[in-house]
Amino acid sequence: MGRAPGAVPGLDAKGDRDLQPVIADLLEQRSVHVVKDEASVPALLTDLGIRPAAQPAAPGPVVSVHRSDADDTDFYWLYI
Repeated sequence: MGRAPGAVPGLDAKGDRDLQPVIADLLEQRSVHVVKDEASVPALLTDLGIRPAAQPAAPGPVVSVHRSDADDTDFYWLYI
């Protein structure tokens, strides 16, 4: 989201130089996408065919997290 990192906090200039080609390689990958801001993420996910496992009928204060394990058990956490 926004500009890709170009520096590593706490490292010297060599660390920053080492990071830059890695970031450039990542940005060339078909599976890597850059959006200008957080508000642009839902539209990108929709365009990519990525749908949420659950979606409320209307916006609200509930935040959900879905995880699954190797045994195909689904775990859902709901936060308010």
